[in-house]
Amino acid sequence: MKTRRVGPLEYSTIRFFMVLNIWWIGVRLYKSPIVAFQVVRTLIKNFEQMIGEKKFVRAFKTNRKYNWDMFNPAWPSQGFNAFFKAHLMEVKSTKGNQQILRRLLVAITKRCPLACEHCSEAETLYKNDVLSFADFKNLIDPFVEKGVGQIVYSGG
Repeated sequence: MKTRRVGPLEYSTIRFFMVLNIWWIGVRLYKSPIVAFQVVRTLIKNFEQMIGEKKFVRAFKTNRKYNWDMFNPAWPSQGFNAFFKAHLMEVKSTKGNQQILRRLLVAITKRCPLACEHCSEAETLYKNDVLSFADFKNLIDPFVEKGVGQIVYSGG
């Protein structure tokens, strides 16, 4: 796996194409380039409001895909498309489309040594794990089939 940091010009270029990709997802979703533009603009404004003065200034390229952080799927990918389709639908839903889960958080073990204050599993740490790998796969597969954009594994 080869990873490298993306320079400023490449960063600006890929950001443009990434936003264009999100707009195209919106065109297919809303059947209108104008509505798609309006929803993407709202999505960007919401994002800028959320992060405040901070700006993403770096990205990394790994195996022909670009990554900004661990909370968003790499671009280009099917996961990215599904993730942002769900994001667009949160801004403006469409008739006949049900809400899609953007992110699935899966705790894979109860053996985490960190004991963070915010941990929802703090009471059950170090107890026996209950599910096998096959059980996890059977639980996760329906979410993948319905188009979850990202699966985050957590817990030790």
